[in-house]
Amino acid sequence: MDDLSDIIARLAKQLTGPVIRITVDENSVILDALPIYKSAKFDPTSPVTVQFKNQPAVDVGGPKREFYTRLFNDIAKADGGLNLALFEGPDGRLMPKYSATIVYSGILTVIGKMIAHSIVQCGIGFPFLSPSAYWYIVTGDIAKAVGYCNLSDVRDIEVAQLIKKVVENFCHPILIN
Repeated sequence: MDDLSDIIARLAKQLTGPVIRITVDENSVILDALPIYKSAKFDPTSPVTVQFKNQPAVDVGGPKREFYTRLFNDIAKADGGLNLALFEGPDGRLMPKYSATIVYSGILTVIGKMIAHSIVQCGIGFPFLSPSAYWYIVTGDIAKAVGYCNLSDVRDIEVAQLIKKVVENFCHPILIN
């Protein structure tokens, strides 16, 4: 069985499509990236080269890593410049926000394309998700994902308080800590 680095290297060799050139304003990274990844013409086999406006750098990797790092940081922020909060929760334990608007917009699918495209090109992922969300995305197995949950993953405060009471009253003290 191949390890992850072998899989990523094999996928990187498939980036043989026409180069996508992105000129990015550092103050509107999301708005510059969305039209590319949302387009029906987006080709995941096309590598990206990035240039920031008013910065004369040639993209041999640095600008691309900076672009994806900023992009994912902006997406993870509460507003992310989209006027639509996509995630909620504490840092490092973000969960997709429960919203019909988000689901029907398809924006999470677009973000998934961005993340996959980034990982294959320069190894920048989206390290903001809760482990339970990550494992559900990776495996599709809710039973496996639940094993990585903790109270901070429960976004409904009343439900979290009820779970905490149940744990405190019915579980062994070792399990609580």
